[in-house]
Amino acid sequence: MIDCLYGSYKINPIYEDIDLRAEILNYGVDNTQRRLMVLTGIKNNHNRRDKFFSIYDINSEKVIHSLQIKDREVIGRLKSNLYTFT
Repeated sequence: MIDCLYGSYKINPIYEDIDLRAEILNYGVDNTQRRLMVLTGIKNNHNRRDKFFSIYDINSEKVIHSLQIKDREVIGRLKSNLYTFT
């Protein structure tokens, strides 16, 4: 029998989108390059989410690249984790 007790924990925020309306739908981490790939959705005027793809450098704490994605197949792969981030 193992008895584990935890006295505390620490939360380290890594990424926060510039737009406060953005909701993180999925993410991936490249531990060797220390980069974070984030799929976010922002509600538009038609009450649907516009999807955005961002690559964030954890070391410099800056967004390297960000673009809007409209291809439903790419969005589906990013949402379902059916991809390899290298």
